[in-house]
Order: sequence, then C-alpha cells, then structure tokens
Amino acid sequence: MPHFFLGIIYTVLKVTIEQTTILMVLAHTIYRPLYPREPLLKIDFQLDQPSIERLKNLHISSLWVKYPRLAFLDGIINPVVTKKPKIF
Repeated sequence: MPHFFLGIIYTVLKVTIEQTTILMVLAHTIYRPLYPREPLLKIDFQLDQPSIERLKNLHISSLWVKYPRLAFLDGIINPVVTKKPKIF
C-alpha cells in the first residue's frame, strides 16, 4: 500500500532485525517494550549500527521501513489479488 509523505510516494516493507541495514528509514515509530507508550525510535529515523544493535538487545524481532524502490509495484499489482479474504 503506498504512503504519501511530503509529496513523495513510498512503500513500507516489514523486515526482520537480521535483514535490517544501516541507512534504512523507519516507516513507523518503535516503542519501548517495557514502556509501550514511550517512543524508542520515531518515524523517519535513519538507522545506524548502534541503533540496530540496541534493537537486537531489546529483542525487537522486526520493524517497518520505508522502501521507495517498490513504489512502482503499486501500478502493476492487481488490488483484487492482494486483497485480504474476509473471514467469517
């Protein structure tokens, strides 16, 4: 699903902490595990090695990052195919 920020279209991608690399930008705020109302890293934070290590130490297994290189897929993928089925 595309997201718009300052006129730029980007796609969000969920990555495991092992797949995370420096320079990735958070698409959502990460909250402290023991204090879920307190932000740890805010949206648009650009990850560096110390922050990735800290996330690992806090046992955060995955996170959402902005991934603009996938934005072109929004015009290609059929929305009917990607729609979640309704569970009754």
